Amino acid sequence: MVTPDGGVKEVQPGQPIIIEKSSNRDDFILMAMKAGLTPPELLELTVDHIWRGGDPEDLKWVAKGLQQMGIRRDIASRLFHAWRSFLGKDLPEGLSV
Repeated sequence: MVTPDGGVKEVQPGQPIIIEKSSNRDDFILMAMKAGLTPPELLELTVDHIWRGGDPEDLKWVAKGLQQMGIRRDIASRLFHAWRSFLGKDLPEGLSV
């Protein structure tokens, strides 16, 4: 079984499997890693900026925050659209990412 932090936990036969809900922050981190946001220090700094600098569910803020952190356009676009679809939101009017 994969744990929310990406680790692996062995499950014994007959043992119940408890699935823990990850936080949106954890989901954002995984998407950022899959989108190619590296090195880990930049990933952590960017996630902290998105979470502390505004509302991570405000897509205009997320786009601005990624730009402020200097994230390469192709990576920022992949991450933004993955996050947007995760939240189930449409692209805000007037925003081009």
